[in-house]
Amino acid sequence: MASCSTSGDEYLSIADSSSDINERIEIYKQRIKEDSSDYRAYYNLAYMYLYNKNYENAECILKEAVKLFPNHYRFYSALIYLYQEKRDVDKELETIYDALSFMPADERLRERALDILQMRRDDALNSFAEETLYYLPKNQRAINILSESYPFFKILSKDGEREKLINFELPLFKENIMMLVHPKDYKNGILTLFSGTLKSQAG
Repeated sequence: MASCSTSGDEYLSIADSSSDINERIEIYKQRIKEDSSDYRAYYNLAYMYLYNKNYENAECILKEAVKLFPNHYRFYSALIYLYQEKRDVDKELETIYDALSFMPADERLRERALDILQMRRDDALNSFAEETLYYLPKNQRAINILSESYPFFKILSKDGEREKLINFELPLFKENIMMLVHPKDYKNGILTLFSGTLKSQAG
């Protein structure tokens, strides 16, 4: 076991050299006790618990780490994985929302949140899709979801066989999105002009 004068890097090196998972867990726990600012020890300890499928201890460590290091995505990522393993979509979605609070344009997180909201037929689906387009104007998944509720996200194909979704390149800003999804709040002339721009790009 490392001595009290052992540095963080030495701790990690000693732990990594051990083939005994329980010994590694004790080393990381000792490191955290001596220096609670070492985020690497938290992550490695949580990883060991996840590896052992000790989800209760893993969740405890990860939640503590999130409070101490609120902008370190790796802890949120580990929590999301944990809740996926436990099939707890409520906590998974809550964790995704927490991560999006400081990295709102992460497409993988938004795609997963859209999956969950759509699966649950959640009332927040459309508003979250709108928000997704604010940060990711070309996200086809959000466009597809909104097209089911708002017809001006669709155009008829030239041969008239079936409707196809617009795959536009025009960057959308929040005001433009609100204009599209809430046309009654805006003048018809503005909506017609903007819709025409989208149609011209749909080809």
